[in-house]
Amino acid sequence: MKKILSILISIMIIISAVSVPASVNAAVKIKNKTLYMYTEGISLDGGNGNHAYKYSVKNKKYIKVDFDGGEVGGIGYQLTVSARKITGKKKPVITIYYNNSSGKKVIVKKFRFTVKLTRKFKTKKVLLYKGEKKLLPFNSYQYTKKLKYEFSNKGIVSVKDKSVRSKELYVTTWWADDSDYGACAIGRKYGKTKVTVKLKGTNVTLGKFIVTVKDVKASVSKKYKTVTLRNSPYGLVAKHGMYLLTVINHRRADAKYSVEIKNKKIAESGECQYCRYGDKEPCIMQKKVGRTRVNVYEKRNGNKTKIGYFALRVVKAKMAEVMRYIRSYDDEGIELAIKEGEKINLKKRVYNHYLDMFSGIGYKKFKSSDYKMTFKSSCPDKLKVSEKGIVKCMGKFDNLQTVNCVVKFSDGSKDGCCAEFIYGDEDDWWDYFA
Repeated sequence: MKKILSILISIMIIISAVSVPASVNAAVKIKNKTLYMYTEGISLDGGNGNHAYKYSVKNKKYIKVDFDGGEVGGIGYQLTVSARKITGKKKPVITIYYNNSSGKKVIVKKFRFTVKLTRKFKTKKVLLYKGEKKLLPFNSYQYTKKLKYEFSNKGIVSVKDKSVRSKELYVTTWWADDSDYGACAIGRKYGKTKVTVKLKGTNVTLGKFIVTVKDVKASVSKKYKTVTLRNSPYGLVAKHGMYLLTVINHRRADAKYSVEIKNKKIAESGECQYCRYGDKEPCIMQKKVGRTRVNVYEKRNGNKTKIGYFALRVVKAKMAEVMRYIRSYDDEGIELAIKEGEKINLKKRVYNHYLDMFSGIGYKKFKSSDYKMTFKSSCPDKLKVSEKGIVKCMGKFDNLQTVNCVVKFSDGSKDGCCAEFIYGDEDDWWDYFA
C-alpha cells in the first residue's frame, strides 16, 4: 500500500510540474554598462511592436533616464541614460518590462550602470605650419560642458571648433561628408606651446599636449606608401579612382599639387569633385591592371618641387562589383506596378537597370553567359515568378510586395537586388506612399 501511495504521489508531482506555467519573470541576465561624468549619454533601443514597454530604476540618483516605451504596433522602446554622480558599491539598475494579457509583469532587459570619472584623452605632439588648420584627435562634441583651452605660450596656436577637409581617399564615396568637424588647432606664429584642455566650470583636466608651429614642408604620408585601385572592363567599380590631396601632409592653401605617372597606360591624372559637395580637386583614375610609380609635386610662389611619391597598384575587380557600384548610386531601385493577368519581364528590367549602365561608352557588354539570375517572390500566390524572371500577377493584393533577384556571375561573384510591386498603374505609386 505504501509503495502504491508513493507511486501516486510521484505521478502527482510530475503532473503538477508539467501543468505549472513557466514564470513570466524568468531570470534575465543583467548587462553591465559604463557611463562617464560630463559626457553624452548612451542609447539602448530594443523590443518590438508587440508591446508597450515600461521601466523602473533602482538607485536612480546616479543617472538621468529618458525613456520612450513605444506602443503596440510601434518599433519598441528607446532608452537614453546619462551620468549624474559617480557610483561606489551601489549601482543603478534599470529594468525594462511590459504587462502581459493577464496583467503580469514580464521583464525584458536589465541594465546595471557604473558611473566613472570623465574619460581623459591622450594626444601626440601636434606639428603645424603657420596658417595650417588641423583636426585634433579627440571628440570635443561628446562633453556636456564647453571646453576651455589654456596655453603655456600664448599666441602660438589657437584651438576652436571648426571644420576641415575630410580624409576620403577614393572618389567613389560620393555620399561621404566632405568635411570633418571638431576641435581644430590653428597655427598663428612660429614657436612651441603646451595646451591644457579643461571642462569649463569644473576642475577636470581632460588632457595636455604640445603644439609646435614651424615652416613644415608638405610631404606624402607614409600611410599611403601604396594605393590600390580597382579595374573592370565592364564598367566602374568602387575604388576606381583616388583623391590626390588626401595622401599629402601639411598641404599649403597657396600651393597647387600635381603628379607625374610613370606608366600612363596604367592610370591618368585629372580633376574631379571631392565627395558630394566639395570643390574640384586633382585626382587619379585607373585605366588598366598593373603597377606604376606616382611622383607628387607642389607648385608654390612660382617654384615647382617634388615632395614625394607612392606606388599605385591597379587590380582586377570582380564582375559583381560593377552591379554593386551602380546600386550604391540607386536611390529608388526597381519600382513596378502590375495588375491581375499582367506579365513583366523582371530579368530584362534587372539587366537594363544594373548591368547595362556602361555599355556603349567604352566598356564591355555583359553577355548572357556572364551571369545567371534566380528569383524569389515574397507572395507567390499573388506574384508568380518563373525561372526566366517572368513575373505574373495572379490576383489583387493590398500591401507592397517584392521579388528578390540574385545575380551570380561566371567569375563566382554575386550580388542581389529587390524589385517592389504595387497593384495598379504606375501613377498609383504616388497614391500608395501618400
